[in-house]
Amino acid sequence: SLDRLKNATIKAKDLRLRLQFEGAIDNIDIAPRHSEQSEESGGQSFLISSDPSNAGFQIPHAVFGEYPISAKTNPTGIDVALYQGPETEINFAQINEAAIIFTLTVSTGQTMPNDSQLSIVKSKSETAANWTRPGKPPMSLTVPAKPLTTKAQRQASSAQFGPAYPWKASTPSQP
Repeated sequence: SLDRLKNATIKAKDLRLRLQFEGAIDNIDIAPRHSEQSEESGGQSFLISSDPSNAGFQIPHAVFGEYPISAKTNPTGIDVALYQGPETEINFAQINEAAIIFTLTVSTGQTMPNDSQLSIVKSKSETAANWTRPGKPPMSLTVPAKPLTTKAQRQASSAQFGPAYPWKASTPSQP
């Protein structure tokens, strides 16, 4: 959790998104999954196995200003490091682009989704992720490129699952 921001600024030596597994994880195996699609787009993909379940974790888009981003496994999960280094002030109002788009797919079978089922479309003001799955409704997520206050972020973001808009109280009229 983050303390309340003052002047859109935090001090950090280490800022990361962590996917962590707990409980009966004695047999968990977390490994990078290589594919031509993820290597070409700069994204990363991981396969998490813990009999009888499997999970795919994809990071097709991650940017945090000018800071280099890295994703690594640890014994109980995956860390996506946004910043690591000497303590510095990070002013979110001065960052032009900051977004992490990821997917987590859980399965009891051996089949994991293909990385090519997910596409990223970027514009100057927003990033959209579109996910197609055979025989299932398409999904999409759109987030603003620039960090915003929580209220503004909620207003500027959208999601769609088939014909439904799960984050909105009512469904906008379709063209």
